[in-house]
Amino acid sequence: MKVDTLWRRRAAVNVADGSGYLLVFVYAWVLSVGLGAEPLGPSDRPEAYFNGSSYIHLSRPISLKQLVGLSFRTCVGGELFSQRFERYTLHVVALYEQVVVSWTLGAQSTREVGLPKETLDNRWHWVALRYRPNPPALLLEVDNHTQVIANVTWNPELLSAGALEAGGAVVLVGNLFSGCIHEGPQLEFHAHSVHAHNVLFAHCPLTTDECQSTHSVQII
Repeated sequence: MKVDTLWRRRAAVNVADGSGYLLVFVYAWVLSVGLGAEPLGPSDRPEAYFNGSSYIHLSRPISLKQLVGLSFRTCVGGELFSQRFERYTLHVVALYEQVVVSWTLGAQSTREVGLPKETLDNRWHWVALRYRPNPPALLLEVDNHTQVIANVTWNPELLSAGALEAGGAVVLVGNLFSGCIHEGPQLEFHAHSVHAHNVLFAHCPLTTDECQSTHSVQII
């Protein structure tokens, strides 16, 4: 597998900074390319701060048959990313002591699966949806933990999402989220392919203190 110079530089920086899950994210992104996924690749503004009213609107829908993920750092949490098309919706949310995936497909009632994991601790965490073809399954990854979301016997409808992945689907990153997000596979922050609302593109401005009730909420 060929890894270009940019990825090597970014991986080296992440190791030097001790950002373990950002390094995991880089490796996973490169691996997704090797497995045939078609992400745009890293942008020149990969990190952003969201203040609770911010969001990034991506121009193209994500595919659940390809790796999709990002890294985040927060004390407050909120929605990490979502996709919707008419009555079809998918949400990935960081909550207290768990990360939850919820979805609605047409007239079907909303379903959700959670992975118990504390992520509201002002540290970087990796979250992703990973498809495995044999046997078919969709997994939620949070750092080095995984949870099956769907397989051929449990929530199989999510393996064929249909209209959820339609060309007109709306993809949002960081909606109602307070904290920092580092782009990932299928969720890249290229200026030509996103619309950003009240987002600060910069290295994460949060302090490194332990979480308190209000320290992570900043106004931009």
